[in-house]
Amino acid sequence: MPSGNHHALFPSRPAPDAAKHTPFAIEAVRALGKADTCHPSPARKRGRPPKARSLDQTGDQQNAQRVDNCDTRHDGADSAMTKTLMLMLVDEVREVKEENRQLRDRVAELRGQRKRDRAEMRAMENRLQNMEQSMQAMATAQRESAVQMTRLFQQKPLPPSRHATSAPQPSSASLMTGSLTTTSSSTTITPAALSSLPQSFDSPPRQSSSFAGAVSPAYSMSARMHGLAGLLHALPYLRDFDPGLLIVSDLSQQFMVLSMTHPETLADMMPPTIEFVSPGATAFLGYSHEEVVGKSVHVLGCIDIQDKLDLMHSMFSKSAPPSGVSDSIRVCPVMRRKGCEPARIETFHQYLWVNSRVQWNIALVTRVLEEGVYIPPLGSMSELLSNPSTRALFCSRLAPFLRQPLDRARICATITTTTSSASSSSSSSWSPEASAQEETILALQQSSMDLDIELQEMMQALRSPAPSPSTGPPADDHERWLL
Repeated sequence: MPSGNHHALFPSRPAPDAAKHTPFAIEAVRALGKADTCHPSPARKRGRPPKARSLDQTGDQQNAQRVDNCDTRHDGADSAMTKTLMLMLVDEVREVKEENRQLRDRVAELRGQRKRDRAEMRAMENRLQNMEQSMQAMATAQRESAVQMTRLFQQKPLPPSRHATSAPQPSSASLMTGSLTTTSSSTTITPAALSSLPQSFDSPPRQSSSFAGAVSPAYSMSARMHGLAGLLHALPYLRDFDPGLLIVSDLSQQFMVLSMTHPETLADMMPPTIEFVSPGATAFLGYSHEEVVGKSVHVLGCIDIQDKLDLMHSMFSKSAPPSGVSDSIRVCPVMRRKGCEPARIETFHQYLWVNSRVQWNIALVTRVLEEGVYIPPLGSMSELLSNPSTRALFCSRLAPFLRQPLDRARICATITTTTSSASSSSSSSWSPEASAQEETILALQQSSMDLDIELQEMMQALRSPAPSPSTGPPADDHERWLL
C-alpha cells in the first residue's frame, strides 16, 4: 500500500495534549474498540503437523551444516592469519637481531676508538711533560752557563782557543794602543785615529752621529758580558777563536760576517756572500736582514782597485796565524744606504782562518767619511792594463794566485823593474844597456802570453760598471765585484 494512503487510513497519533481536544481522534478510538469486539481473534491450535516438523528438522540440519561450514572457514582464516603473524614476528625478530649485532659492532668500535684516544692522550701528556722537563733543564743550563761566563770574565781572562798555540797573543788593550796596518801603504794607524772606532774592549762604545742605530752610553761591564754572550750565541763558530782578538764584541755594533770562497783560478773567483748582518748594521744601512743575507756583498757598494787588490793579497798571500785571527785591514768602500745617496764608509776587515784557509771575513763599519759620493765609471780591464805601470802592479800582486806561481812571479817582477827602468831612461840618450833591457822586455812579454789569458779572465771577474748615485743596489751579480 502506498505510504500516502497508509498515512491517510492510519494517521499518526497526535500528542496527548492535541488528541485530547480532537473530536476525530476520539471517534476513531471508539470505532476501533467496536471492531475488536465484533471480530475476536481465532483460538491458537495445539501441536503442529508432521510435515511442518520435518521441515523444521531439515532447516535445523541446514542451519547446523551452515554453522559448521562457517566454523570451518573461520578456522582456516584464523590459521592463515596466525601463520602470517608468525612470519611477520620472525622477520621482526631477525631485524632486531641484525640491529643488535650492528649496535654491538658500533659499541666495540667506539670502545676501541676510546682506548686509542686515551693512549694518544697519555702519549701526548708524556711528550708534553718530557718537553717541559727539557725546557726547564735547558733554561737552568743557560742560566748556569751565563752565571759561569760572567764569573769567568770577572775573575780571569778567557782561556786560549784551540787554534791558539804557545806563542804569545796580543791582549785586548794592545788592539787599541797598537797599530793596524794596511797592505797597500804599510802605514800605521795611531791611537788617536783609533778613537773614531765605535767601541773598545775596555771602554764604552762610541757612536758616530751619522749612524742610525745608536747605543746607550751607559754600557757597563755586565752589559758588555751579556753582549759578548749574545754574540757567541748568534755566531757559535766564534767560540773557536779568542774573543779578545776579535774586532767585534757586541751585536749592537755595525758589522757584517762574509762567507769567503776558495777559487783555484781567477775565473772561478766570486765575491763573498753575506752570512750575517748585525742589528746595528741593518739599522745603519736601512735594509732588513732578509734583504741582504745570502746575497753577494756587492749589492751594498763597491771599492776601488787598490783596496780590492789589498784584500785579495791579504787573503791569499799570507799564511794562517796561530790564533786563526788576522790583523785588521782598513778599507774605505762606497756603500749604499736605503733611501740615501752613496757614502764613503770607513771599515775594518778581519779574516778568520779555519784549516789554513780563510773561512769568514768580519767587516766592521766605524764611521761615515763622506756623504753623497759620486761613483765614477771605471774603465775596462783592457784600458787599465794598457798602462805599463798598472799592468806591472797587477802582475806583481796577482801572479802568486795564478798557475805556475813561481815562474809568473819572476816574470812579473822582472816586468816591473824593467818597465820602471825603461820609463825613466826614455828621455835619456840611447845606450847598449837600454837596448838590452828593451830586448829583455820583449822576450819576457813574448814568453808571458799565457799570462794575458789569465788577465783576460780577471777582466771579466773584476769588471765594475758605475751605477748612478740615485739608484739602489745592483740587481745583477755581474754588475759589481766587491772585496
